[in-house]
Amino acid sequence: MKDHLYARVFAAFKYRIIKYKNKWSSGVNPKKNDGFRMFLAGLCKIALDLGKRWLFIVSAVVIPTLLFVEFRPGLEDYRNTVCVITWFFMITLGESYVYTKIYNITNNDETLIKVFKVDYKDTFLGKFSYDVISKCIFDASALLIFRIGIYNVIALLVLTLSFKAIGEHRRIKRFNKAHRTINKSKYNRGNAFFTFVMMIAAYVTPLILGENIQKITVVVHPIVVAVVGAKSILDYRFLFKYKYYGNIERELLYGSNYGR
Repeated sequence: MKDHLYARVFAAFKYRIIKYKNKWSSGVNPKKNDGFRMFLAGLCKIALDLGKRWLFIVSAVVIPTLLFVEFRPGLEDYRNTVCVITWFFMITLGESYVYTKIYNITNNDETLIKVFKVDYKDTFLGKFSYDVISKCIFDASALLIFRIGIYNVIALLVLTLSFKAIGEHRRIKRFNKAHRTINKSKYNRGNAFFTFVMMIAAYVTPLILGENIQKITVVVHPIVVAVVGAKSILDYRFLFKYKYYGNIERELLYGSNYGR
């Protein structure tokens, strides 16, 4: 596809909507109410993504926060602070920074690349852009529903989206330094270990610090948020300017270290 913007939208959203719509069209005239089916499929895709995201946030952040506030003496008046710290470790670092999309090639991606001839750059940037936009909306709504302060909501969103780009940039740099090979086993072990460390930080820190948890709210200090946000602008620029996504595609699809 020569229209890169359309290719990215197609890879991120439209192709998946077509697949949903086609499932519903089985056994009926596929031309009948096609636009309405596409609309419903789009709503279902968004609703499913929202539901999965909120379920993750509730299980990883909200429930632990409520348990800490309820059962840890000294935290009764620090619900917002506990939520911010838990979010920072579990989602900003433990998810956004670690679980990147650059090495995550699915059956849908293979179809887009091999059948529809969508460049891997457009496939990745489409998924990445949809992930950034959707999580910005889904995460903001979850934090506001949980009645987190406006500044903390903005700070957490900026940090989370910043570390997402920083993490993707880091993966590409490591790919280049590793002579363009991907060791899937080592990659998965590294992710699991880092996530385990972040879980310990998120769930043990409030228990140990108690009312002194205020001391580590420096992670959402305006200067920290501004510096990380400014740094991420360079990372976003790198992701959209990088010219060698084809090398990553070939390694993911055909490389001996990763396999299919």
